[in-house]
Amino acid sequence: MRRKSAFLLLTAFVLSLDNPFFVQNGVREQLIARRLRSAEDSYIALQDKLLEHGIFREPITVDGQLVKLSFADSSLATATEVADVLLSSEEKSIEAGKLSEAETRLVQMHREHFEAFAKAIQRILARNPWSVIVRDAAGKIAGFVFSALLLTNTKDDLPATSVEMSKASERGAGAPVNTYVDFWFTGNSRGFAEAAILASFQTARALKELGEPKSTIKYVYAYSNPRGLPNYPQLSAEEYAEKVKEAYAEWLKNKASKGPFRDPAIFFHLQHGATLVRIIPNAFPVITVAEPSGVPDADLTAIGRGYAFIMQYPLSVWGK
Repeated sequence: MRRKSAFLLLTAFVLSLDNPFFVQNGVREQLIARRLRSAEDSYIALQDKLLEHGIFREPITVDGQLVKLSFADSSLATATEVADVLLSSEEKSIEAGKLSEAETRLVQMHREHFEAFAKAIQRILARNPWSVIVRDAAGKIAGFVFSALLLTNTKDDLPATSVEMSKASERGAGAPVNTYVDFWFTGNSRGFAEAAILASFQTARALKELGEPKSTIKYVYAYSNPRGLPNYPQLSAEEYAEKVKEAYAEWLKNKASKGPFRDPAIFFHLQHGATLVRIIPNAFPVITVAEPSGVPDADLTAIGRGYAFIMQYPLSVWGK
């Protein structure tokens, strides 16, 4: 029997280059903190203008309760709540038998090392101050969306990996932007997840209407992941995408229809008006459990077999 060491080479859910298990206190940590503060501070004035114009002013109703939307701060308290919402959502999928063995191991490892996971989420929030949180009637975070602003001309200008996507706002801090990208969202229920996505549309629309020359949004994308793809190893990503589109077409004819290929992430975006415009291989890192030889197990794979499905929302959806 082969002996395995539980070593996480890259985390698929954290989407961070700064591995939470290896960042040490000292000069490197100070440099990282300074860089993240710079990215966050550059957008404060612009967010203040949006808030003055009324964005997120009115509470909305989700699951029968009044909830509040806000831009996410990067405090450890906020990051801890976001981390718990993310893992709790994934644990529900584990209970429902929807996650692969590799994904299950990853979720369990993050729960076991929760403090480190929360600190990694904190870095993502600091890099991406346009992320939005949804608080329930009790004031607890119940949904969120990680969002980034960047400059693109076409869909092909989007980052090729989830790690690069998580750092896009940081690299573009202070530079002109025209593209709003959601790159991970979830909630305690579908209603809270949906509220987070709709809040991102509201943000993109407000930036467009504000008319600031350096931040007028033209494009809205979701950097999504086909979570159901590992269940169909015989299909290519392109074949799987066609099956999901066919399932969606059937759903449009009969809302009560059920069946395979209703991918939870991709189907959600299709239902909200998005179109699949690009498929990127090797976008999400492999969930690696290393052998003593250093060779990763061949039976483990990345979430969604590593693919990113780029979903584009037309102006008719987010701009109205």
